[in-house]
Amino acid sequence: NKIDEELKSAERQKQRLQDEELKLQESHRKAIATLENRYNAATKKAREALKVQESTEGRRLLNVAHQRKDFKQKEVKLKEEVALKEGDKIKYRSHKGEILGIRGKDATIIVDGLKMRVPLGQLKRRGDTPQVKVKPQAKEVKVNVEKSGASVSVKLLGMYGDEAIDTVDKFLSDALVNGLNEVQIIHGTGGGVLAKLVSEYLKKHPKIQKFYRMPGNLGITVVEL
Repeated sequence: NKIDEELKSAERQKQRLQDEELKLQESHRKAIATLENRYNAATKKAREALKVQESTEGRRLLNVAHQRKDFKQKEVKLKEEVALKEGDKIKYRSHKGEILGIRGKDATIIVDGLKMRVPLGQLKRRGDTPQVKVKPQAKEVKVNVEKSGASVSVKLLGMYGDEAIDTVDKFLSDALVNGLNEVQIIHGTGGGVLAKLVSEYLKKHPKIQKFYRMPGNLGITVVEL
């Protein structure tokens, strides 16, 4: 009858819809699976590329480290080969001399009859030259080698006796090494104590040609070398 026919038609339509739904679900599942596979493949490829890049960069850094190490070793070896030692003939600025001893980074040298202590970095080895004789009673001084040239004057104002004489001694040594012919010692007038100490010291100095108070300013002693 007609009702049965309509029921059967509805049942067939329902079944068809269910079948189409299943097909759509299967198609969707396959699409998702495909996308997941592509994503996984791309991720794997990216990780492999990153590992290669990291490995290349690692090798580069390692090579740089090795190069620096080799350079440092060569530098140390070079320093060891050219290291100065006691007895070496040297050149300090424009003066020839000899190393009397080495202590740390400083060397005690004899130059033009003057014994002084200077940084090793300021010395250069020279060829065979006559040995410089050590002058008896030579005083050891610390020379300021950072200056491009020696100062022509020194101030003793406010200093005590021993400090003032030590300062004058170092000042004159530096002046002699730099070839100065005339310098000034500023001791002031005051009670005349510093002036007297300086005068007594200059009388005994073997390299002093002449010294006198500056005309018009008794607080300064002029020294001719």
